[in-house]
Amino acid sequence: MIGTLSFGFASTVHLFKRFAEWHQKHGIASIDELIIVLAIMAFAFAIFAWRRWRELQEAHANIKTLRGLLPICASCKKVRDDKGYWNQLEAYILDNSDAEITHGICPDCMKKLYGDCLEGESVSENRALEEISRKPIFPERSS
Repeated sequence: MIGTLSFGFASTVHLFKRFAEWHQKHGIASIDELIIVLAIMAFAFAIFAWRRWRELQEAHANIKTLRGLLPICASCKKVRDDKGYWNQLEAYILDNSDAEITHGICPDCMKKLYGDCLEGESVSENRALEEISRKPIFPERSS
């Protein structure tokens, strides 16, 4: 941020010096008008840079992501944390990200788990069971 402002200020000063030299050579505009115009430009640049820096800081503060390799058990799907402990996948995601977890049963697992029960059911009852499987089991946690 400081570097950007310094660069903007230095550029404005350099521009001012070049324009002052041009003014001395040609004498077209009043030097007071030049100073006012360049001051306004420098002030506008500073405001723009400050606002952009603030937006980036706010965006950075809102980011919480999982990165890198995530060691996960191929059998039980537990995740190893930085301390070497194995945690349930859901607990790990809740602790290390801003994601919310809901549970349901996908259609393939529904058939595998409840296939015998579903075969005799009507199409509308199957759809009702699929709708139930999409609803979260646990209520959303409050922040």
